[in-house]
Amino acid sequence: LPKAAVEDPQNLELWLK
Repeated sequence: LPKAAVEDPQNLELWLK
């Protein structure tokens, strides 16, 4: 996962989709 996704839980949800 990109650092941006790890640093921002909201972005993490988008990456998981």
